[in-house]
Amino acid sequence: MGLAVASQIPCQCCIYFHTEAAKLNGASDEEIKEEVALAIVRHWSTMLDGS
Repeated sequence: MGLAVASQIPCQCCIYFHTEAAKLNGASDEEIKEEVALAIVRHWSTMLDGS
C-alpha cells in the first residue's frame, strides 16, 4: 500500500524505498505493478468524484 501512495504523491525516493521493501518481503513484479495500478485508479476516482 505504501508503494501505491508513494506513486500517487509522487515521491521518487519513497517509490524506490517501497518497491525495494516490497521485493525484500517477497512481492513479485506482478504484485508491484498492481500496487502502482491502484494509484492510477485512485487518481481517476478523485478526478471523477471532484468533478
